Amino acid sequence: MKIRYSKNIARDLIIVILLSIILAIFSIAVDINNKIYDILSFYNKIPLAHFLINLIFLLLSGLLFVTYRRWRKTFCHEQELKNIIDSIEPNVLLVTNSDGEIIICNETISRLFGYKIDEIIGKNTDILYKFEFDDTLFQNQILENIENSGFHIGFAIATQKDGTKFQVEVITGNLSGGDGSVILIRDITERKIAQDALKFRLEFEKLIAMISTIFINTKFDKIDSEITEALSEITKFLDMDRGYISIYSQKLERMVSAFDWSKTNRNSESDNLMIYKEIPAIYKKIKNIEVVQIQNIDELSQYSDSGKFDIKSCGIKSLINVPMIYAGQLIGLIGFDSYNKEKSWSDEDIALLRMVGEIFVNTIKRKHTEIELMKKTHEFKRSNKELEQFAYIASHDLQEPLRNIKSFVEILSRRYKGKFDSDADDFMGYIVDSVKRMRLLIDDLLQYSRVGSHAEDFEPTDIGRIVENVIDNLRPMIKETGAKITFDSLPTIMADSIQMEQLFQNLIGNAIKFHSEKPPAIAISTDRKNNDWLFMVKDNGIGIPSDAKNKIFVIFQRLHSRDKYVGTGIGLAICKKIVEHHNGKIWVESNSSNGSTFLFTIPIKSERNNNI
Repeated sequence: MKIRYSKNIARDLIIVILLSIILAIFSIAVDINNKIYDILSFYNKIPLAHFLINLIFLLLSGLLFVTYRRWRKTFCHEQELKNIIDSIEPNVLLVTNSDGEIIICNETISRLFGYKIDEIIGKNTDILYKFEFDDTLFQNQILENIENSGFHIGFAIATQKDGTKFQVEVITGNLSGGDGSVILIRDITERKIAQDALKFRLEFEKLIAMISTIFINTKFDKIDSEITEALSEITKFLDMDRGYISIYSQKLERMVSAFDWSKTNRNSESDNLMIYKEIPAIYKKIKNIEVVQIQNIDELSQYSDSGKFDIKSCGIKSLINVPMIYAGQLIGLIGFDSYNKEKSWSDEDIALLRMVGEIFVNTIKRKHTEIELMKKTHEFKRSNKELEQFAYIASHDLQEPLRNIKSFVEILSRRYKGKFDSDADDFMGYIVDSVKRMRLLIDDLLQYSRVGSHAEDFEPTDIGRIVENVIDNLRPMIKETGAKITFDSLPTIMADSIQMEQLFQNLIGNAIKFHSEKPPAIAISTDRKNNDWLFMVKDNGIGIPSDAKNKIFVIFQRLHSRDKYVGTGIGLAICKKIVEHHNGKIWVESNSSNGSTFLFTIPIKSERNNNI
C-alpha cells in the first residue's frame, strides 16, 4: 500500500524544519547576547530588552508546537485513511483536494484502470470516469445530495488506460472541513451483466405469456398468421436476423419448413437443410432431441468429414435450433439465425426457448386437431343430413303403401269375416294392428327428422299459451285418467313455437300415460338460472330406474312392453333433440316413490344450433 502526501503536508514539514533551525539559531544568539550583557552589565540595566527577548523565544516555541501538532494530526488522519483504504480492496478509493485533484489512491487503480499510482496523483478524476449527464445541473445535484445525506451514489462510464470502457458505481463524500472528497469506485460489470440477463429473462417471460394468451384466444382461421407474427416478435426481441419453425416428416425423414420470418426477407431454409444434409452429426443431434447451438459457424468445420461443403457459403454467422417435442416424440424444431454476429445462449435462455417451442407445438397441434374436427363435423353433418333426408323420404314414401295395405286388409276383414276359419280372422286382425303401429312409428320418425331439417325461425314464444294448447290437445286423456295439471306463470322465450308445443305435449303426455294407481298430478314450473330458463315437469307416476335415466333419451329405447304401454320409444328422443336444437340440456330426476321430474334449460338469448 502506497500513499502519496499532499503538497500542504509537505509544506508544513518544511516550515517545521525551518522554524526549528531559526529557534536553534535564536537560542545560540540569546546565549551569546547574555554573555555580552553580563560583561557590559547592560542587560540588567535595561529590563525591557530582557522581556522582549523572552517574548520572542516563547512565540517561536509556540509556533513550532502548533505546527508540529498540525503535522501530527494530518499524519494520524492519513494513517487512518491508509487503514480504511487497506480494507476496501478490490475497489478503488481516491482522495481529492478542493481542486478535484487526486492526492491519495490505492493499488487497485493499477488493476482496474491500468495506471500506476505515480501516473494518477495530481490528475483530475475526469481521466478515470465521467457521468452520463456531466453538466452543471447534474453537478449541483451531486453537491445537494452530499449536503443533505453526506454522500452521493451514481453510475458512470469508466475508461481504462488503453481506452476500454466499462461501467462503474461511484460513491462520493466530502472530507470534514470541505477540503476535498473521498471517492469509492466499484466495478459493476458483472453485476450489470447479471442485471441485464435478469431483465432479459423477465421481459422474455412477459413476451411468452402475452403470446400464449393470444394463441388461447385466436380463432382457427387466424392461427397461421398469429404464429408468423409471434415468430417475428420473438426473433426481433432476441436480436436475431431470422426465425423459423420446421416440422419433422416421418414419411420423408427430414425437416419441412412450416413458418419462416426474416428481417431482410431472406429465406435461408435451403441453407439450413444443406447444413443438415452435409453434416449428419448436426441432424443427428436434432433427431436425438438435443439443442444445436453454434456460436460461430466456423465451428461446424469440426463436424464436416467430406470437406466439400463450404460452411461460410450459407451466410449464417451463428444459429440455435431447439427441438419441439410432443408426448416424448420429435415434432420439429424452432430455430434462430444471425447473419453477422456471434451469439451464445445460457441454460436459462434455452429453457425459455423450449417453453416457446412448447407453445408453438400446442398451437400447431390445436390447429391440426381443429382441422380434423372440422372434417369430421362436416362429414357428420353431411351424413346426418343425408340420414334425415333418407328418413323423411322413406317415412313419407311408406305412408302410401301402408294406407293401401290398411285399406285392403279392412276390406277383406269386413267382406270375408266369418267365411274363413277363426285363425284367418285373427291373422287379419294382427295385420291391421301391425299397420297401425307401423304408421305410428313412421309418424314419430318423421317428427324426429323434422326437428333439425324443417325447423322454423326462433320468435317470442309464450310458454303459458303453449301449455294451454297442449292441455286442450290432451283433453281426452286427461278426462279418462282424471289427471290434474297445474302450472305457474311461465315466461315468453325465443324459440320455435311448434317444437315447444311438441316438447311439452310429449312430456305431459308421458306423465299421464305412465301414471301410478293414483290419478296423475302434474306440476309445471320455471326458474331463472344465470343465463338460462330452467323448466320442470313433475309428476307422481311410476318413476324411472336410476340406471335408465340416460337410456330413455335414446331413439327406439323402451323400458316397458307394448302390451302394457303403447308407444314407439321415440318421444323422449324427440324431446332431447328439440332442447339441443335450442342450445339447452334435458335430464330427469326420479325415484319409484315420488314419480319423476323432467328438467330442461333454454338459454334466455337462445339461438339455433345448426349442428342438430
